[in-house]
Amino acid sequence: MRRIEEEQGSFTIEASLVFPIIFITTVSLLFMSMYVYQKVVTYSTAALIAERTAFAWNNSYSNPVTGAFYIHEYDNLYWRNFDDSVSGIFQFLFTYTPTEVKFTAGEEISRESSLPRKKLAKAIQFMPDGYKARITYTHHLFDRKISVQLRSSFKFPAFVESFIGNDTVDSLASSKVIDPVEFIRNINLTRTYLPLITKELNIPQINDLLKKFRNKTSNRDLPVDNYSLSFESHAKAKIYLQKLVKGRSINIRTEEVGKWRVIDALDQDKIAHQAYFGSKIKDKDLAAQLMKDIEILRKGEVNGIVWHFFRRKSDGSIGPSESLEKELLKKGIVIILHD
Repeated sequence: MRRIEEEQGSFTIEASLVFPIIFITTVSLLFMSMYVYQKVVTYSTAALIAERTAFAWNNSYSNPVTGAFYIHEYDNLYWRNFDDSVSGIFQFLFTYTPTEVKFTAGEEISRESSLPRKKLAKAIQFMPDGYKARITYTHHLFDRKISVQLRSSFKFPAFVESFIGNDTVDSLASSKVIDPVEFIRNINLTRTYLPLITKELNIPQINDLLKKFRNKTSNRDLPVDNYSLSFESHAKAKIYLQKLVKGRSINIRTEEVGKWRVIDALDQDKIAHQAYFGSKIKDKDLAAQLMKDIEILRKGEVNGIVWHFFRRKSDGSIGPSESLEKELLKKGIVIILHD
């Protein structure tokens, strides 16, 4: 009887020693599993933001989640050359310094901010709540990358935190920025013109052409009488444009601004060509014409719009003002200067 009581007492002592170890191990494994789960969720969120940002990088107006944007909203035609870095791609070419743009959640964006910072700020708006984020755009000429670093808080018991070392979960994910349309366009351009150039011209001939080009006097410095393509009125410029593009004049109904948009020359590809002569600024009349063009372009009435600027014979003036030119390019209007 006494021996049985001794064995029961021994079992009680052993259980009291082993049970805390089993309990602590179980709880630690449980929190470690939760930590791993939080780590995976944080990384997947960072990877998703990076991939969406890289996918929508070619248009700052596009939605990073769906990629959708209005047909008349896109960046400057040459944004890849001038706006895709802090100081411009040409400075990068001469200094060989990679461009790195960083943006942290909570920062403010001004109108003077660079285009990459605006894109990063828009992407971070779609980040779920509960994270601290830092998104970085790195430009190494042909190697462009979006990196997203996320941090979320995670509370551990004191005995577990001593093993982990902190109470946060950090994850870093990155995605390459690719532009397949621009890549194919450049390849086709090279394949088309490089064989023609190498076949028709040799190195001395190319250098001679470049020398003549550098020494050529600008047309703007010549007297007005030396210009062969100048007009006295819009009507004559319009007739010339119709012959040039083989188009016809047509009226297209509008609803938002006015009742009609008079197209000077609509070609067989449904491209609307408008003739302007002399220098132009963004006044009330031109603003209304621009709004009409945006409307018919958005509705699919035309496939594209081109504004042609011709020289005024009386004073030699030609072309849009700087502000008007920026507005036209921003709205997707192609500009051709017949200088």
